[in-house]
Amino acid sequence: MAMSPSTASRWVPSGGGDILKLAAQLFSNTMSTAIKYCGEKKIIKNNHWEQAVDLFKTINDWFDLLNTQLPIDGFTKSYGLDLD
Repeated sequence: MAMSPSTASRWVPSGGGDILKLAAQLFSNTMSTAIKYCGEKKIIKNNHWEQAVDLFKTINDWFDLLNTQLPIDGFTKSYGLDLD
C-alpha cells in the first residue's frame, strides 16, 4: 500500500491529520513562491533561499504524487507522467 497523507493519518494519533494538513500547507507551491519572492527582493538575508525553494517544491510534488489516484485528472497529468 502506498503511503499517502490519507493512509498515514490512520497511524497518527488522534488529531494527527491536522499535522499532515499543516505540513501540506507549509510545503506548498505558494510558500515556495513566497520564499523565492523574498529572496529575490533581498528580504531574506540567508544565502540558501534558493535551496529552500527547491526543497519546498520537491516536498509539494511528493505530496501530489502520494495523493494521486488517477493518471490523468482533467487536463493535468500526474506528476512524473509529463517528464521526458
